[in-house]
Amino acid sequence: MENLTEVEPSLAIPERMFAFGEEPVGVRVTPYHKPFAINKILSALEDDEVDVLRRPR
Repeated sequence: MENLTEVEPSLAIPERMFAFGEEPVGVRVTPYHKPFAINKILSALEDDEVDVLRRPR
């Protein structure tokens, strides 16, 4: 068995997904949401936050 000593730090869940006033109106965030909702989410994130989401797991 391999000895794994390195552990990735866990990411904290943000208090808010959207900045105040930037919430998409009438859009539910589900795995089935429309592309414009994804773009709205991505535009609300900082570049480093988007990089974390795009990083392969």
